Amino acid sequence: MAQQHRVHPGTTRVRHPLYARTLTVHAIQRLSASLIELRLHGDFEAAPLVSVRGGMAEHVKLIVPDAQTGVLSVPRIVDERIAAPLNGGAWSSRDYTVRAFHPATAQAPAELVLWGVEHPHGPVGAWVARATVGDTVGVLGPRGSELFPEDYPHYLIGADETALPALARWIEEAPACAHLTVFAEVESPAARIELPHRENTTVTWLDRGAGESLATAITASSCDLSASFVWVAGEASALIPLRRHLLGERGLHRDQIDVSGYWKRGIADLDHHAPLDAEDPQN
Repeated sequence: MAQQHRVHPGTTRVRHPLYARTLTVHAIQRLSASLIELRLHGDFEAAPLVSVRGGMAEHVKLIVPDAQTGVLSVPRIVDERIAAPLNGGAWSSRDYTVRAFHPATAQAPAELVLWGVEHPHGPVGAWVARATVGDTVGVLGPRGSELFPEDYPHYLIGADETALPALARWIEEAPACAHLTVFAEVESPAARIELPHRENTTVTWLDRGAGESLATAITASSCDLSASFVWVAGEASALIPLRRHLLGERGLHRDQIDVSGYWKRGIADLDHHAPLDAEDPQN
């Protein structure tokens, strides 16, 4: 049976067995000037992948071939721990949110859908930019699913490009009777994507190149958040003041918010599980 334990206040984490698998790029679609969709196929029977409805922030480790040699080295899983690849090769990975997982049917094989930001910095982002159908990658996880509360009448959701997969899942999977206020921050209008349609949802796009940001827009928002759950993910440093604002000026309880740094300027492979605000002992 899956184990559950609290991670952030107000959420519950369901643990899954950890598997490593090698998958093949079946299809690629450009969603915007900076976002690429990858559809991955492979053996999900020997290495099952569990994705839970309501686990909007589920993530896997995407492992790409060595940029110099082209060799893919996928770590092993030994006693639920990550161990060195059998070939002894070095490996590079980044965490990617599970946009969707479609189990196999009589008509189609199982398929994992990931959205990746195209950028030249780092081996994984560079690989995403040049990926082609037929390429192979390694995928570890998800190790677990974080389940968010379902009893709020209103949810405020904020995301930059790196968190757009989770934002799309919020729109699809949040409680049907709830109202969603959504803020999406991207570099420019060319980086906007078509989001799923949902009733009772307001979407505001923010253009970073024009000086707009999640922190500024949400802080200035006139939304009454007293009976709301707030989920925001993006660049870590920029979100610290927003988190302090929500807990301080807005007076929200810690159970009502989950503000996560998905990346941080100047830091490679940020540990997004680490506390966002080092000055908050209860973070």
